[in-house]
Amino acid sequence: MSFIFYLILLGICFLLGLFAIYLALYTNSALPLQNLGTKDLLSTAALRLKHGTSANINDFKLMEAIAELETENNLLKAKIQAQYSQNISLLRHNDDLNKIVDELAQEKQKLYARKKQLEELQVRKDELFAIIIHDLKNPAHALKGFVEILSSYQLNADEQQSIMLNLVKLSNRIVEIAQSISTIIAQAENTENILLKPKHIKPIIDEVCNQNKLYAESKKVQIVNNSSPDTPLIPMDEFKIEKALENLVNNAIKFAREETVVQLISFFDSSKVIIEISDNGVGMSHEDVSMAFNRGGKLTAQPTGNETSSGLGLWIVKNIIEGHGGSVHLESRLGIGTKFTIRLPIKS
Repeated sequence: MSFIFYLILLGICFLLGLFAIYLALYTNSALPLQNLGTKDLLSTAALRLKHGTSANINDFKLMEAIAELETENNLLKAKIQAQYSQNISLLRHNDDLNKIVDELAQEKQKLYARKKQLEELQVRKDELFAIIIHDLKNPAHALKGFVEILSSYQLNADEQQSIMLNLVKLSNRIVEIAQSISTIIAQAENTENILLKPKHIKPIIDEVCNQNKLYAESKKVQIVNNSSPDTPLIPMDEFKIEKALENLVNNAIKFAREETVVQLISFFDSSKVIIEISDNGVGMSHEDVSMAFNRGGKLTAQPTGNETSSGLGLWIVKNIIEGHGGSVHLESRLGIGTKFTIRLPIKS
């Protein structure tokens, strides 16, 4: 009986051993796959095959999926690397484009500034030519008057000498104006500079009165020169100040009635020299006064001797006087007369 007992006990132990082996294999095949890495999963499946342990269908599917994922992952890494390289290239290219855009913007700004400069120079050139053409008119008119006197009247030697001197001065003035035209044409950037030198205003007023004397006499207008001989030296461009006074005196005679007076007065205070040019001519309306100094401004008042008016004379005067740091003021009453007041600083 004891033999049978031991035999039964041995059988039970054998069965328990088989059960333990089965349990171990089952437990191993049922490990949680999500907690294992790719290499661990492959190793587990490989070990099962190596030791003859049966691998279920999920293991093979899992291995195929993992292999596909790794392939896709490698392709994705390659694409990311290629995209990164492309982005770097695009960024560098974008920097180059930004530099080019900045350079083009700077060039555009330079071209715009140059265009504005050329436009301003063209306007200035047009203004200078208008001034010069206007300046030619007065000496040419005076020249014509002197020539007519020489040819129409019996003059003594002193009178002839005086007229010849005036003709020489007028000829020199015309030559200077012609040289100004040549200079403007030759200059790429033309400017009419004001060259200041200490001068007395008295000799300039005397010269302007002398030049317009015959013109005034032809219209039966008297020029009265009451300029002070004691005015101090003032910084001025003699040629341009003479041109401004010439325009004002000529203009006063042009609009003067017969048997009236054109008067010039000069005086000074501690800071400036004042010159007044007045007439008893046709005068100006309020509207004419408001636009008198505009370039090309056509006034309603008409010259008394059917002379022509370009509308530039007073505009030229204003530019010259203000170019010297001075001012010019106009007072006029229609039918009564006109007075211009010029103020020039004693110090530049």
